[in-house]
Amino acid sequence: MMKLLSFLRTIPLPLVLAAVVVVLSLYGFYELASDYRNSVAIARFDDEMTRRVQNWRDPVLDVVMKFITHSAGIFGMSLLTLSLWIYLRHNSRPSEAAATVFLVIGGVALSDVFKWLLRRVRPEEAMALIKTPITSSFPSGHSMSSLCWSMAAINAILLAAGVDPVTKVIVCLLAVVYAVAVGISRVYLGVHYPSDVLAAWLLGAAWVAVVMGFYSWDRSRAH
Repeated sequence: MMKLLSFLRTIPLPLVLAAVVVVLSLYGFYELASDYRNSVAIARFDDEMTRRVQNWRDPVLDVVMKFITHSAGIFGMSLLTLSLWIYLRHNSRPSEAAATVFLVIGGVALSDVFKWLLRRVRPEEAMALIKTPITSSFPSGHSMSSLCWSMAAINAILLAAGVDPVTKVIVCLLAVVYAVAVGISRVYLGVHYPSDVLAAWLLGAAWVAVVMGFYSWDRSRAH
């Protein structure tokens, strides 16, 4: 027991926190993935949250939500990721730039794998305000990719030298708001269930924790 405790003390705190996030997030994702077909509670959650979000619909907000959701599509997310990569490279942070690209691309790939495995049917196309994608619904790829990008942006600004604390807080808040807004937009536009978005956030949190945990460990080892 003493040897085990001694070993545990040698594990860096970021890795411990990352492991906790991975375990809890994957457990939540598993619960959703295994129950969404038969769970009355999940069905009620989806119906209630969809009704509430879609009650906000009006012509101006329709345009805003379409813009937000398209910003997390293939073209928009590619531009955002490239911009962050350029920023990090310009500031002599090549390893973070590479980790950002790996984080976003890996997140998209993971969501696609689970879409293929789970094959959940999308909400009724008649309720959608945009063309319903041909891919399956669970989890939301837009929600996952935007979460991965937002966490990469938060990491980039928090570790940036010469940036004042107020600016860091503002950028972090905007990044969180962006990820949440993308998830809401998918429900608002009628192309995802709320549980699809929640599952994407849980899976995304686990993936972010894995990548950021490894990056933190590698960074500390280099120093």
